Amino acid sequence: MDEKLSRAIQLKYWSDRCFALVFCIVPFPLGLVIAGLIALEALVAGEPACVFVVERRLSAGSSFLILKFRVFRVRAWRRFQIESPTAGVKGLERHPEHLTRVGRVLKRCYLDELPQLLNVLKGEMSLVGPRPYFELDWQKEHRLDIPARRILRAGLVGPYQALKGKIYGLDRVNALDTDYLDHLRRDSPAQILWQDAALITRSLGTLLRAKGL
Repeated sequence: MDEKLSRAIQLKYWSDRCFALVFCIVPFPLGLVIAGLIALEALVAGEPACVFVVERRLSAGSSFLILKFRVFRVRAWRRFQIESPTAGVKGLERHPEHLTRVGRVLKRCYLDELPQLLNVLKGEMSLVGPRPYFELDWQKEHRLDIPARRILRAGLVGPYQALKGKIYGLDRVNALDTDYLDHLRRDSPAQILWQDAALITRSLGTLLRAKGL
């Protein structure tokens, strides 16, 4: 890895953790409300008050546990963990009966991923970067093994989220991640922070359109 890219990654590591601390404080009341609603719905449904779930992902060559608000019914999630522990959850999401009422709203607005700010604080993720993949997906899909995914920490948002709904196809997503890595190699620290801020802002637009699921 060249020296300029190494410095850029270190800049992102520390700036991400600082900004994540601020971002954790601001939506903290919202997070408490969401957690309370999840627990309340579980209580009414006679399920355990499980608020969070974790999924093992791969990022920059190492595994970590990504944190999310639970959007699935506890029984469906536990059955999925037993039957398909290393598979993606997209198949589970395609069946509305597996989602809780609160979960359907969270998925549409991507708010189930809010706890990943804690992953950023721990240094396991970045605010902006390639989205993390399941380990099994990485093993099956050789095209995922591109430099951006091997070098950069997974992002809470990424170039794809900023353009979601406008581009399609894994090759195009990988191209966006490669362009982002080239940007880190090429641009100044100020340009890197500005670009990250722009991608976060555009990703918020995706969230506000509530087009998840």
